[in-house]
Amino acid sequence: MNRPSDPRPGHGCQAPGDDRVLVLYIEDDSANVKLVEHILRRTPGAELISASHGQRGLQLARTEQPDMILLDLHLPDMTGEEIAASLQGDPETRGIPIVVITGAADEATPARLREHGISDYLRKPFAIGDVSGAVERFGRADAGR
Repeated sequence: MNRPSDPRPGHGCQAPGDDRVLVLYIEDDSANVKLVEHILRRTPGAELISASHGQRGLQLARTEQPDMILLDLHLPDMTGEEIAASLQGDPETRGIPIVVITGAADEATPARLREHGISDYLRKPFAIGDVSGAVERFGRADAGR
């Protein structure tokens, strides 16, 4: 999705009165993408772009500068941890909040993810309010970033 008229020069830098939030979802399961898309349609100002492979997700993060990234841990070409490390290592994407959405989480997962710069994680199945709440906490410019 191209947004040539978007006045924001980078993530978290919204024009006055602009409450749009661009969310990048890196997920290979189309049903999960459709579910999150449905949830975000009901979240005021939220826009969704998605990538089904890690490399494409990294490219979109650099070019689109989303306000936040939702990330699956298991993708066809990379792990979520590899993607997070790449995002954190790139000055263009380092400050973008990342929220992992995963069904594969054990007791050690939260601490391990924080080591990779992950802001938060949601376990599948998740409640609708979990996703919209994450957008409110991490995707809004006034959320403390």
